[in-house]
Amino acid sequence: MERDIFDDMIKRVECSYVSDLRYNKKIVESKLKTMDLSLYDEKQLEEFAQYVFNCGWSEIGGKLDK
Repeated sequence: MERDIFDDMIKRVECSYVSDLRYNKKIVESKLKTMDLSLYDEKQLEEFAQYVFNCGWSEIGGKLDK
């Protein structure tokens, strides 16, 4: 079974709904820095970035490297 970054992030941020992730962007970003992102496919990462941050994964991925 494929891992779901949305489900994993809800557990890490300790929120109840996917929509809550949008209101906790700084926490989500810090949690992303500690996760093994190779567990998720590129399409899923792109959808996650669009939903939570309203931008592409390439923009978020660049921030995580800093």
